[in-house]
Amino acid sequence: MSMTKSLKQLTALYSPLDIEYNQAMSGPYSDLSVRDDDCEIVAGMKDGKINGFWRPMVAVGNDKALQTQIEKLWLISQDIYYMDFLIGGELSVISRFLLKHGYQARPYYTQIIDKTKPIDVLHSEIRKSYKSLVAKDEQITYGTIDDYRIIHDKYGKHKRDDRTWQIQAEMIEREEAFVLKDGSDAAVLIYDNDYTTYYAGGRSDPEKNTHALLWQAIIRSNGNSFELGEQVFSGDPKLVNISYFKAGFGGQTMTRLVLEKP
Repeated sequence: MSMTKSLKQLTALYSPLDIEYNQAMSGPYSDLSVRDDDCEIVAGMKDGKINGFWRPMVAVGNDKALQTQIEKLWLISQDIYYMDFLIGGELSVISRFLLKHGYQARPYYTQIIDKTKPIDVLHSEIRKSYKSLVAKDEQITYGTIDDYRIIHDKYGKHKRDDRTWQIQAEMIEREEAFVLKDGSDAAVLIYDNDYTTYYAGGRSDPEKNTHALLWQAIIRSNGNSFELGEQVFSGDPKLVNISYFKAGFGGQTMTRLVLEKP
């Protein structure tokens, strides 16, 4: 299979600044990434394990190049954390390589909205109970990373290092992200590029209705797709409830594959 997509077309994550942010959150990695005409691989190593700088390692490219690179990585470490986008519904050569070496695979479900559809069609596809709620957008405006940080620290459980906020401020300056806020008690942070958009986070007063805020983020984003994030169907009730909330904005639940050493 020849490379028909770049990582930027598949996800708004894994940009250079996102990688820098992840290292600010989880510590420095040795960069094993490859970016050339034949393939694009985001890979870093820490404590003898290879991943995508805290996130799973990801890759796109032609089969021959990917086969060569996974064999090289395997010589460096046999402990690899990898996610396959299942492009065209097929396993990548990296997945096949890892499965042949006894790796375990599990599905990762994520909700993605097709932004190529007209806004009125997208609105028709949201959950019926959301239709009146998303109209309450009078106070929604663009904000700064400082606006988001104030609300994050007020309603979140964990404080973050200053460097992580500086990196996300740079993302906004480079138009790789934006913040929307609804007054002083709700905000979302959105990663955005020319192809795809990712809901990076949101914080709010628990009593605040945030349907209109997320809806405005969806329709104001630039990408042809908007990824709301992981869908969890059982287990932790909080994660199940968050997944149900996200799914109400429409889109499709897409499957990716995560492979790990058993």
